[in-house]
Amino acid sequence: MAKASEYDWIVLGDHPGALLSGAMAARLGLTVLLLPEAARGLPREISDEVPRLDYETNSVLGLGRAGLLRACLERLELPASDRDAIREDQPLPQILGPQFRVPLGNAADESVDRLLQREFGPRAAAALGLAPSWESWGDELLRYWAGLPERFSLVISPSSTTRRKGRLPPLRIEDVWKSVTPPRKREPLTDPSLREFVGGTWLGMAGSESSELDLPRLTHLAAVARSAASFRGGLSAYREVLLRLGKRHGARVESALVAEITTENGYFSGVRLQGGDRRVATGGVLGTGLHAGGAWNKRLRSAVRPQGWKFTVLFEVQPAAIPPGATSRSIWKEQGAPGLELEIVDPSDYALRRSGRKFVYARAVLPWSGESLTADYQRMVGARMRRQINEIFPFFDAHLMGVFPDLSAKDYAARLAALYPFGSLGEIPDALRSYSPEEPQGPRSGVEGLFVATQESYPQLGSLGPTVAAIESVAWLAHRSGLAGPLT
Repeated sequence: MAKASEYDWIVLGDHPGALLSGAMAARLGLTVLLLPEAARGLPREISDEVPRLDYETNSVLGLGRAGLLRACLERLELPASDRDAIREDQPLPQILGPQFRVPLGNAADESVDRLLQREFGPRAAAALGLAPSWESWGDELLRYWAGLPERFSLVISPSSTTRRKGRLPPLRIEDVWKSVTPPRKREPLTDPSLREFVGGTWLGMAGSESSELDLPRLTHLAAVARSAASFRGGLSAYREVLLRLGKRHGARVESALVAEITTENGYFSGVRLQGGDRRVATGGVLGTGLHAGGAWNKRLRSAVRPQGWKFTVLFEVQPAAIPPGATSRSIWKEQGAPGLELEIVDPSDYALRRSGRKFVYARAVLPWSGESLTADYQRMVGARMRRQINEIFPFFDAHLMGVFPDLSAKDYAARLAALYPFGSLGEIPDALRSYSPEEPQGPRSGVEGLFVATQESYPQLGSLGPTVAAIESVAWLAHRSGLAGPLT
């Protein structure tokens, strides 16, 4: 029996990927400590009395049926009440621009090729080459991810020795991309609208901006995005579900801030909490990002510079502001401006008493610069968001009931500071950071035994990346503990 201060696995932070790893490790019978408040983050309470923003996009790749994340949750015995909170009705967003409307959410009813030909014409759709690759490779890519846990499993012989099942190679996402071959050599995309569509598609599926047109990556992500789903109450509610699953399988939860990550001979050995108490562990995972982890231990590899951070404004409207046919998520992309993500939410999803209202969350990735932290810059972005929304929903302003924060108020600077309480780029929490898909880092932290399961692990996989990192990290712990694998 382990002492109260000794564990097999410690989770530092509350990123869903890290919390998932804790629940999976606990399910294997290992001792787990969850420290969801390891670092100070954003206020997440949303109520009628305490109005707050939902800072995070409520769309998780792999959460839908046949998705990798869903398989993990089913193994963790997700209760029926929590399963009912998963929404799979519109996994793919609409991609919109000044000259086009592509409802990818209808791709199950109408082929991608027909959608693209209708908006851009046969020649432009053929030049893109996305539809044939997507439709040819989509099912195979989904099967690849469904079999991921099996590739991280070992066969345990009666003599308690282990042997590899197959080669058990390290995960190499690039190998998957290489297997997705475009049907023929593509011509450079010269049509601005087509380029805007591609940028909007990537933003809608990965949550980040991409400067490159990479058909294999886009095809891969589009296939994975078919398994996306949302969670009633947003990702804060989803975090609570993961914490409950962890505790149900025996994990211990502490409300404590971390002061230091400790190592012995280059190996992770545990943490020291503020106040001086130590927690010893065989391994652990960062759910705060490397920027926070680096402050706790200088041996960690340097955090990747984010491409930007997500800025959110909430518009409260009457239902008549939303035109018929609008999907729950849309991406607006126009030349020379960051993409705009719109998410339409019913206030009842957050148990709010706002009958006859709709929430429209507008989000944009602001550049990673000091200027983006100023109230005047954010006010300018908020004004642009409102103009863009009126392009999409023509009667939006006529049915607008309120804006949060109110950027027209005299004290708008104070209101913004209350919602985004950081004065430097280094203080921006991991939940708001956006990473370039061109700079994948993987789950290794630079200290043996300590992993990273946030969006910086595999940004090219969007919100599926933290799930992949969680599986890979728990596989390491399972094999070290003489167990077959993370989901066995």
